[in-house]
Amino acid sequence: MDRNEIRQHVVDALGVILVDKSVIRENRTLDELVLDDDDIDELFKMLHVHGINYKKREKEEALKHPESTTVMSLIDHIFMSQQK
Repeated sequence: MDRNEIRQHVVDALGVILVDKSVIRENRTLDELVLDDDDIDELFKMLHVHGINYKKREKEEALKHPESTTVMSLIDHIFMSQQK
């Protein structure tokens, strides 16, 4: 799966979770998107359902540091982990 496909799945999943889809930008942090732990869990569950594999530490990092996890960094980490 290429980066654009992963990006689209992440944005689609965030769109289901968030009421205001206009706030979804790659430079926004999960904290700025006002995602709580349950929302972040749901995001990763939705990605898994769509065949996007990620490392456990990526989810743990997003849960532990939503203030510094941007949508772009999440997309990049998932993309890079699939390339290995």
